[in-house]
Amino acid sequence: MRHRVAIIGAGQAGLSLSHELTRLKVEHVILEKGVLANAWLTQRWDSFSLVTPNWMLRLPGRQYEGDEPDAFMPGSEFVRWLQEYARSFAAPVRTGVEVTRVCRSGSGFLLSTSGGQIACENVVIATATYQTPRIPDLAAHIAPVICQIHAADYRNPSQLPAGAVLVVGSAQSGCQIAEELHLAGRPVYLSTGSAGRLPRRYRGRDANDWQDRMGLLDRTPDMLPSPAARFRGDPHLTGTGGGRTLNLHTFAAAGIRLLGRLAAVDGDAMRFDDDLAHNMLAADDFAERFCAMVDDYIAREAIAAPPADTSNSDFGGATGDPRGRRGHRQRRLGDRLPLRLFLGGGALLGCLRISGAGAWSIGHSRPFLSRT
Repeated sequence: MRHRVAIIGAGQAGLSLSHELTRLKVEHVILEKGVLANAWLTQRWDSFSLVTPNWMLRLPGRQYEGDEPDAFMPGSEFVRWLQEYARSFAAPVRTGVEVTRVCRSGSGFLLSTSGGQIACENVVIATATYQTPRIPDLAAHIAPVICQIHAADYRNPSQLPAGAVLVVGSAQSGCQIAEELHLAGRPVYLSTGSAGRLPRRYRGRDANDWQDRMGLLDRTPDMLPSPAARFRGDPHLTGTGGGRTLNLHTFAAAGIRLLGRLAAVDGDAMRFDDDLAHNMLAADDFAERFCAMVDDYIAREAIAAPPADTSNSDFGGATGDPRGRRGHRQRRLGDRLPLRLFLGGGALLGCLRISGAGAWSIGHSRPFLSRT
Protein backbone atom coordinates (compact mmCIF):
# COMPACT_ATOMS: atom_id res chain seq x y z
CA MET A 1 0.00 0.00 0.00
CA ARG A 2 1.24 3.48 -0.85
CA HIS A 3 0.35 5.93 1.92
CA ARG A 4 -0.53 9.52 1.21
CA VAL A 5 1.50 10.69 4.23
CA ALA A 6 3.90 8.84 6.54
CA ILE A 7 4.64 10.52 9.87
CA ILE A 8 7.75 9.35 11.74
CA GLY A 9 7.28 9.75 15.49
CA ALA A 10 4.23 9.42 17.74
CA GLY A 11 4.91 12.22 20.19
CA GLN A 12 2.92 15.43 20.54
CA ALA A 13 4.08 16.79 17.17
CA GLY A 14 3.30 13.65 15.20
CA LEU A 15 -0.06 13.19 16.90
CA SER A 16 -1.02 16.82 16.31
CA LEU A 17 -0.31 16.53 12.61
CA SER A 18 -2.24 13.26 12.53
CA HIS A 19 -5.23 15.00 14.13
CA GLU A 20 -5.24 17.68 11.43
CA LEU A 21 -4.81 15.19 8.60
CA THR A 22 -7.66 13.13 10.05
CA ARG A 23 -9.82 16.25 10.20
CA LEU A 24 -9.02 16.93 6.53
CA LYS A 25 -9.65 13.25 5.64
CA VAL A 26 -6.08 12.77 4.37
CA GLU A 27 -4.97 9.12 4.55
CA HIS A 28 -1.78 8.65 6.59
CA VAL A 29 0.15 6.43 8.99
CA ILE A 30 2.31 7.19 12.05
CA LEU A 31 5.43 5.06 12.47
CA GLU A 32 6.88 4.87 15.98
CA LYS A 33 9.97 2.82 16.85
CA GLY A 34 8.88 2.43 20.47
CA VAL A 35 5.48 3.06 21.97
CA LEU A 36 3.21 6.08 21.78
CA ALA A 37 4.83 9.05 23.60
CA ASN A 38 7.95 6.89 23.74
CA ALA A 39 10.51 9.48 24.89
CA TRP A 40 8.20 10.84 27.61
CA LEU A 41 7.56 7.30 28.84
CA THR A 42 11.02 5.75 28.60
CA GLN A 43 13.51 8.64 28.88
CA ARG A 44 12.28 10.56 31.93
CA TRP A 45 12.94 9.96 35.61
CA ASP A 46 10.17 8.88 37.99
CA SER A 47 9.57 12.28 39.63
CA PHE A 48 9.73 14.24 36.37
CA SER A 49 7.12 16.96 35.89
CA LEU A 50 6.54 19.35 33.01
CA VAL A 51 8.10 22.79 33.52
CA THR A 52 5.15 24.44 31.75
CA PRO A 53 1.91 25.02 33.69
CA ASN A 54 -1.12 22.95 32.76
CA TRP A 55 -2.91 25.82 30.99
CA MET A 56 -0.22 25.60 28.31
CA LEU A 57 -1.28 22.07 27.33
CA ARG A 58 -2.98 22.83 24.02
CA LEU A 59 -2.98 20.51 21.03
CA PRO A 60 -5.29 20.69 18.00
CA GLY A 61 -8.63 19.38 19.25
CA ARG A 62 -7.56 19.03 22.88
CA GLN A 63 -6.49 21.30 25.72
CA TYR A 64 -6.23 21.06 29.47
CA GLU A 65 -9.64 21.29 31.12
CA GLY A 66 -8.83 20.29 34.70
CA ASP A 67 -9.11 22.19 37.97
CA GLU A 68 -5.40 23.07 38.35
CA PRO A 69 -4.41 25.23 35.37
CA ASP A 70 -1.39 26.68 37.20
CA ALA A 71 -0.05 23.32 38.42
CA PHE A 72 2.62 21.24 36.67
CA MET A 73 1.61 17.86 35.30
CA PRO A 74 3.74 14.86 36.30
CA GLY A 75 5.37 13.09 33.36
CA SER A 76 3.36 9.89 33.83
CA GLU A 77 0.11 11.85 33.74
CA PHE A 78 1.23 13.67 30.59
CA VAL A 79 1.83 10.30 28.90
CA ARG A 80 -1.75 9.28 29.72
CA TRP A 81 -2.96 12.66 28.42
CA LEU A 82 -1.24 12.01 25.08
CA GLN A 83 -2.57 8.44 24.95
CA GLU A 84 -6.11 9.72 25.49
CA TYR A 85 -5.54 12.32 22.79
CA ALA A 86 -4.49 9.63 20.29
CA ARG A 87 -7.54 7.51 21.12
CA SER A 88 -9.89 10.48 20.72
CA PHE A 89 -9.43 10.49 16.94
CA ALA A 90 -8.18 6.91 16.44
CA ALA A 91 -4.68 7.97 15.41
CA PRO A 92 -3.27 5.38 12.96
CA VAL A 93 -0.13 4.60 14.98
CA ARG A 94 2.06 1.61 14.18
CA THR A 95 4.32 1.03 17.18
CA GLY A 96 7.52 -0.99 17.17
CA VAL A 97 8.37 0.14 13.64
CA GLU A 98 11.77 1.85 13.37
CA VAL A 99 12.49 3.87 10.24
CA THR A 100 16.14 3.47 9.30
CA ARG A 101 16.25 5.17 5.90
CA VAL A 102 14.18 7.54 3.74
CA CYS A 103 14.84 7.61 -0.01
CA ARG A 104 13.27 9.30 -2.99
CA SER A 105 11.30 6.88 -5.15
CA GLY A 106 9.72 8.32 -8.26
CA SER A 107 7.27 11.05 -7.21
CA GLY A 108 7.26 9.87 -3.59
CA PHE A 109 9.41 8.22 -0.97
CA LEU A 110 10.45 4.74 0.09
CA LEU A 111 11.00 4.10 3.78
CA SER A 112 13.18 1.26 5.00
CA THR A 113 11.83 0.10 8.37
CA SER A 114 12.21 -2.73 10.85
CA GLY A 115 8.90 -4.02 9.47
CA GLY A 116 9.83 -3.87 5.79
CA GLN A 117 9.63 -1.18 3.13
CA ILE A 118 6.83 1.40 3.15
CA ALA A 119 5.97 3.63 0.19
CA CYS A 120 4.42 7.06 0.61
CA GLU A 121 3.76 10.26 -1.30
CA ASN A 122 4.86 12.56 1.54
CA VAL A 123 6.94 12.00 4.66
CA VAL A 124 7.06 14.10 7.83
CA ILE A 125 9.83 13.61 10.39
CA ALA A 126 8.33 14.43 13.80
CA THR A 127 11.05 13.00 16.02
CA ALA A 128 12.17 16.19 17.80
CA THR A 129 15.77 17.35 18.06
CA TYR A 130 17.66 14.76 20.11
CA GLN A 131 17.43 11.09 19.11
CA THR A 132 20.28 9.42 20.96
CA PRO A 133 22.10 10.39 24.16
CA ARG A 134 25.23 12.43 23.47
CA ILE A 135 28.05 10.88 25.47
CA PRO A 136 31.22 13.05 25.60
CA ASP A 137 34.38 11.37 24.33
CA LEU A 138 36.02 11.84 27.73
CA ALA A 139 33.53 9.36 29.21
CA ALA A 140 35.58 6.56 27.64
CA HIS A 141 38.52 7.51 29.89
CA ILE A 142 36.63 7.12 33.18
CA ALA A 143 37.73 4.21 35.36
CA PRO A 144 35.45 1.16 34.99
CA VAL A 145 34.87 1.12 38.75
CA ILE A 146 32.90 4.36 38.42
CA CYS A 147 29.26 3.83 37.44
CA GLN A 148 28.12 6.03 34.51
CA ILE A 149 24.54 6.73 33.51
CA HIS A 150 22.92 9.21 31.11
CA ALA A 151 19.92 11.39 31.93
CA ALA A 152 17.78 9.34 29.54
CA ASP A 153 18.39 6.22 31.65
CA TYR A 154 18.13 7.76 35.13
CA ARG A 155 14.98 6.92 37.13
CA ASN A 156 15.54 7.64 40.84
CA PRO A 157 18.31 7.89 43.48
CA SER A 158 17.91 4.27 44.62
CA GLN A 159 18.87 3.14 41.13
CA LEU A 160 22.46 4.31 41.72
CA PRO A 161 25.06 2.51 43.85
CA ALA A 162 25.85 4.05 47.22
CA GLY A 163 28.18 7.03 47.27
CA ALA A 164 28.57 10.55 46.01
CA VAL A 165 27.31 11.58 42.58
CA LEU A 166 28.86 13.91 40.02
CA VAL A 167 26.24 15.44 37.74
CA VAL A 168 27.78 16.79 34.53
CA GLY A 169 25.73 19.62 33.07
CA SER A 170 23.78 22.40 34.77
CA ALA A 171 20.95 22.96 32.31
CA GLN A 172 17.40 21.95 33.15
CA SER A 173 17.80 18.16 33.43
CA GLY A 174 21.13 18.31 35.24
CA CYS A 175 19.93 20.78 37.86
CA GLN A 176 16.65 18.97 38.47
CA ILE A 177 18.38 15.64 39.01
CA ALA A 178 21.14 17.16 41.12
CA GLU A 179 18.48 18.63 43.40
CA GLU A 180 16.64 15.31 43.65
CA LEU A 181 19.81 13.45 44.55
CA HIS A 182 20.73 16.09 47.15
CA LEU A 183 17.26 15.93 48.74
CA ALA A 184 17.64 12.13 48.88
CA GLY A 185 20.73 12.61 51.05
CA ARG A 186 23.41 11.95 48.45
CA PRO A 187 26.63 13.99 48.41
CA VAL A 188 26.32 15.80 45.07
CA TYR A 189 28.92 17.49 42.89
CA LEU A 190 27.59 19.56 39.99
CA SER A 191 29.84 20.32 37.02
CA THR A 192 28.38 23.53 35.63
CA GLY A 193 28.03 24.96 32.15
CA SER A 194 26.80 28.33 30.95
CA ALA A 195 23.05 27.54 30.95
CA GLY A 196 20.80 30.34 32.14
CA ARG A 197 18.23 30.51 34.91
CA LEU A 198 14.60 31.63 34.84
CA PRO A 199 12.56 32.70 37.86
CA ARG A 200 9.61 30.39 38.37
CA ARG A 201 7.42 33.40 39.09
CA TYR A 202 8.11 37.08 38.64
CA ARG A 203 5.89 40.07 39.37
CA GLY A 204 2.82 37.94 39.95
CA ARG A 205 3.03 35.56 36.99
CA ASP A 206 4.79 32.39 35.93
CA ALA A 207 7.81 32.95 33.68
CA ASN A 208 6.07 31.05 30.88
CA ASP A 209 3.09 33.39 31.13
CA TRP A 210 5.35 36.42 30.60
CA GLN A 211 7.16 34.69 27.72
CA ASP A 212 3.83 34.01 26.06
CA ARG A 213 2.57 37.56 26.53
CA MET A 214 5.80 39.04 25.15
CA GLY A 215 5.76 36.77 22.10
CA LEU A 216 8.99 34.98 23.00
CA LEU A 217 7.39 31.56 22.47
CA ASP A 218 6.29 32.46 18.94
CA ARG A 219 9.79 32.99 17.58
CA THR A 220 10.85 30.71 14.73
CA PRO A 221 14.38 29.31 14.33
CA ASP A 222 15.31 31.93 11.73
CA MET A 223 14.77 34.61 14.37
CA LEU A 224 17.50 33.22 16.65
CA PRO A 225 20.94 34.90 16.83
CA SER A 226 22.57 31.79 15.33
CA PRO A 227 21.60 28.21 14.32
CA ALA A 228 23.58 26.94 17.32
CA ALA A 229 21.15 28.73 19.65
CA ARG A 230 18.58 26.00 18.96
CA PHE A 231 20.77 23.52 20.82
CA ARG A 232 21.64 25.52 23.91
CA GLY A 233 20.73 24.04 27.27
CA ASP A 234 17.35 25.12 28.60
CA PRO A 235 17.52 27.47 31.61
CA HIS A 236 17.30 25.67 34.93
CA LEU A 237 13.77 25.58 36.29
CA THR A 238 11.47 22.90 37.67
CA GLY A 239 7.80 21.99 37.88
CA THR A 240 8.39 19.32 40.54
CA GLY A 241 6.78 19.88 43.92
CA GLY A 242 4.48 22.61 42.65
CA GLY A 243 7.20 24.37 40.66
CA ARG A 244 10.05 26.57 41.85
CA THR A 245 13.21 28.33 40.77
CA LEU A 246 16.46 26.36 40.69
CA ASN A 247 19.47 28.47 41.59
CA LEU A 248 23.17 27.62 41.69
CA HIS A 249 23.67 29.99 44.63
CA THR A 250 21.06 28.22 46.75
CA PHE A 251 22.47 24.88 45.62
CA ALA A 252 25.87 25.92 47.02
CA ALA A 253 24.32 27.16 50.27
CA ALA A 254 22.45 23.85 50.66
CA GLY A 255 25.64 21.83 50.33
CA ILE A 256 25.82 20.86 46.66
CA ARG A 257 29.47 21.22 45.63
CA LEU A 258 29.74 23.32 42.47
CA LEU A 259 32.54 22.81 39.94
CA GLY A 260 33.48 24.27 36.57
CA ARG A 261 33.06 22.49 33.28
CA LEU A 262 34.47 18.96 33.17
CA ALA A 263 37.56 19.31 30.96
CA ALA A 264 39.51 16.05 31.14
CA VAL A 265 39.43 12.58 32.69
CA ASP A 266 42.19 10.11 33.42
CA GLY A 267 40.86 7.05 35.20
CA ASP A 268 39.69 8.27 38.59
CA ALA A 269 41.16 11.78 38.25
CA MET A 270 39.08 14.56 36.74
CA ARG A 271 40.07 18.10 35.78
CA PHE A 272 37.56 20.94 35.80
CA ASP A 273 37.92 24.26 34.01
CA ASP A 274 38.35 27.45 36.02
CA ASP A 275 35.01 28.84 34.80
CA LEU A 276 32.64 28.35 37.74
CA ALA A 277 32.42 32.07 38.45
CA HIS A 278 31.70 32.75 34.77
CA ASN A 279 29.01 30.06 34.67
CA MET A 280 27.25 31.34 37.78
CA LEU A 281 27.32 34.91 36.48
CA ALA A 282 25.95 33.70 33.13
CA ALA A 283 22.96 32.18 34.94
CA ASP A 284 22.46 35.36 37.00
CA ASP A 285 22.71 37.59 33.92
CA PHE A 286 20.20 35.45 32.03
CA ALA A 287 17.64 35.83 34.84
CA GLU A 288 18.30 39.55 35.22
CA ARG A 289 17.93 40.16 31.47
CA PHE A 290 14.63 38.29 31.46
CA CYS A 291 13.33 40.26 34.44
CA ALA A 292 14.38 43.52 32.78
CA MET A 293 12.45 42.52 29.66
CA VAL A 294 9.38 41.85 31.79
CA ASP A 295 9.77 45.19 33.60
CA ASP A 296 10.00 47.03 30.27
CA TYR A 297 6.98 45.17 28.92
CA ILE A 298 4.91 45.97 32.03
CA ALA A 299 5.82 49.65 31.79
CA ARG A 300 5.20 49.83 28.03
CA GLU A 301 1.82 48.11 28.20
CA ALA A 302 0.79 49.81 31.47
CA ILE A 303 0.07 46.46 33.13
CA ALA A 304 -0.92 46.38 36.79
CA ALA A 305 1.61 44.05 38.41
CA PRO A 306 3.16 43.77 41.89
CA PRO A 307 6.70 45.11 42.33
CA ALA A 308 9.73 42.87 41.95
CA ASP A 309 10.89 40.99 45.03
CA THR A 310 14.66 41.13 44.60
CA SER A 311 15.25 39.51 47.98
CA ASN A 312 14.23 36.06 46.75
CA SER A 313 16.52 33.41 45.28
CA ASP A 314 15.59 34.24 41.69
CA PHE A 315 18.19 37.02 41.73
CA GLY A 316 21.27 35.11 42.90
CA GLY A 317 22.23 37.13 45.92
CA ALA A 318 25.20 36.52 48.19
CA THR A 319 24.45 32.90 49.09
CA GLY A 320 27.17 30.43 48.28
CA ASP A 321 30.56 31.24 46.81
CA PRO A 322 30.22 32.33 43.17
CA ARG A 323 33.97 32.12 42.72
CA GLY A 324 33.95 28.41 43.54
CA ARG A 325 37.22 26.52 43.37
CA ARG A 326 39.87 28.47 41.53
CA GLY A 327 42.32 26.92 39.09
CA HIS A 328 42.37 23.64 37.23
CA ARG A 329 41.80 21.38 40.21
CA GLN A 330 42.11 17.61 40.01
CA ARG A 331 40.04 15.43 42.28
CA ARG A 332 41.00 11.81 42.84
CA LEU A 333 37.93 9.60 42.84
CA GLY A 334 38.72 6.70 45.11
CA ASP A 335 37.77 5.68 48.61
CA ARG A 336 37.65 9.32 49.75
CA LEU A 337 34.99 10.14 47.15
CA PRO A 338 32.94 7.08 46.07
CA LEU A 339 31.50 8.70 42.95
CA ARG A 340 28.78 7.67 40.52
CA LEU A 341 28.99 9.67 37.31
CA PHE A 342 25.76 11.03 35.91
CA LEU A 343 25.82 12.64 32.49
CA GLY A 344 22.97 15.12 32.17
CA GLY A 345 21.56 15.90 28.75
CA GLY A 346 19.80 18.97 27.42
CA ALA A 347 16.05 19.27 27.06
CA LEU A 348 14.27 18.82 23.75
CA LEU A 349 13.82 21.73 21.40
CA GLY A 350 11.17 21.77 18.72
CA CYS A 351 11.00 22.46 15.03
CA LEU A 352 8.20 24.95 14.44
CA ARG A 353 8.69 27.42 17.26
CA ILE A 354 11.10 28.10 20.05
CA SER A 355 8.65 26.45 22.45
CA GLY A 356 8.29 23.47 20.14
CA ALA A 357 9.10 20.83 22.75
CA GLY A 358 5.78 21.37 24.47
CA ALA A 359 2.11 20.99 23.67
CA TRP A 360 1.66 24.78 23.80
CA SER A 361 3.61 25.52 20.62
CA ILE A 362 1.99 22.70 18.68
CA GLY A 363 -1.42 24.18 19.40
CA HIS A 364 -0.28 27.61 18.29
CA SER A 365 1.32 26.12 15.17
CA ARG A 366 -1.95 24.57 14.01
CA PRO A 367 -2.22 26.72 10.83
CA PHE A 368 1.16 25.30 9.71
CA LEU A 369 0.61 21.63 10.53
CA SER A 370 -1.24 20.51 7.42
CA ARG A 371 0.10 23.07 4.98
CA THR A 372 1.96 20.94 2.41
